[in-house]
Amino acid sequence: MALRGLLLRASPGLVVIEEQKFTPNIPIKKAPGFPATRFASGGKGNFTKGQVYGTLCTVVAMLLLPYQVVMPKRWQKLFGFTSGNTKEQSIATCLRLFPGINLKRTAKCKNLHDGMADALLIAEYGRRLT
Repeated sequence: MALRGLLLRASPGLVVIEEQKFTPNIPIKKAPGFPATRFASGGKGNFTKGQVYGTLCTVVAMLLLPYQVVMPKRWQKLFGFTSGNTKEQSIATCLRLFPGINLKRTAKCKNLHDGMADALLIAEYGRRLT
């Protein structure tokens, strides 16, 4: 398994896993009088997200690596995030802490990838804990 090999080679002092929230497939009413036609999240998406999260936690535990599950608000607080657009704050914080970091998914991308920024900040959160 690729993840196993990666973790064993890296030999991390702490693995930090962001806690995942799973939204039930329920209708959301935007305003009184409007029909409930929009859904919070699809069942397939929740299943896939849960499967990846569970696999990651299981592999880390089976390798006897120390790990911590952290809520997004907790690691964001460490970096001074305020309420509002956390995607923009994540990218800005990454660029400030790691000048010159490339947050583009590919060379052709024009937009910076907030998921990469989040991953880097979660890793930095873990580094600061150890």
